Amino acid sequence: MADDKLDAATLEALDKAKILDQLYDNKTTRPTLLQGIKTIRPEARIPEIETAEHVLAAITPHVKEIGETKAEFLKERDEFRAERQREKAKKELNLTDEEFIEVEKHAKEKSIGDLTAATEHYRMTREVAEPRGGPETTFHAPNLKGLWENPTQFAREEARKVQHEHEIARRQRGR
Repeated sequence: MADDKLDAATLEALDKAKILDQLYDNKTTRPTLLQGIKTIRPEARIPEIETAEHVLAAITPHVKEIGETKAEFLKERDEFRAERQREKAKKELNLTDEEFIEVEKHAKEKSIGDLTAATEHYRMTREVAEPRGGPETTFHAPNLKGLWENPTQFAREEARKVQHEHEIARRQRGR
């Protein structure tokens, strides 16, 4: 009877060993299996885990430095490109340095994304508007020469002109 139990225990141990071998051989389950072993036995030496930890600890400062250097480089490149675009736009729009600074400020204040449009808008707001022509007046200045010579006669002639204009207007309306 003891042999039956031993054989069953041996079979169970062999079955568990096969499962462990399958977990170890599978690429997706191996890291989890090794991490579980390391959790249960922290003193166990597992090169796959320890090597990765040591390598990460060694290269982390260098990776960080590379990232910072790359960020600085990209920032400088973007600033250089922006400066080149500003110089090109300034030349195309025929602006002085002071005008260009004012146009950029104007574009930011008015939320205008295009420098050409911002320049046009800036120039239009700075120009003095030309006076608009008003409606023609119907008032005609009288001939003042007659007023100084004979004021009474001048007043009578003006009154006759007004009466005549009213009479013509009344005829046209049909009265």
